[in-house]
Amino acid sequence: MPLLKGVKPSFRRPTKDEIHQEQIQSIERSWKSRLPELSRLTTLEPKDRKPYIRAILYAARLIYTWDNLAVDSNDRAVEYLHQVQPPGLDLKPIDMALACRNEKCTAEDVFALRVDLSRQYESAISYISVNRS
Repeated sequence: MPLLKGVKPSFRRPTKDEIHQEQIQSIERSWKSRLPELSRLTTLEPKDRKPYIRAILYAARLIYTWDNLAVDSNDRAVEYLHQVQPPGLDLKPIDMALACRNEKCTAEDVFALRVDLSRQYESAISYISVNRS
């Protein structure tokens, strides 16, 4: 505001369709493009820990924001997944990834589950495809 000399700018809130379109583009940029690389890992190197945990949690963040048109914490997004129970989405690795973020386990503990990242991706995409309204 000081730079605008006290003039408060007005910002138009994006429409539901605009938010969903941005999310779809973000899926391609931020999640889908990393899955082949992360799926090929045979060991979890320190440089891969954070991207791997993010990839596991992405489904929770995506579904929460898709349904609520809002961004919230990982905790709230995972809690929401338990409420809506998306078909085919394995919640155990998502719960463990959240525990990892909360320093209750390690990224290696999550990696040891050998999560099918492609299946998680497909389940999340299927959920939002059905819930396009």
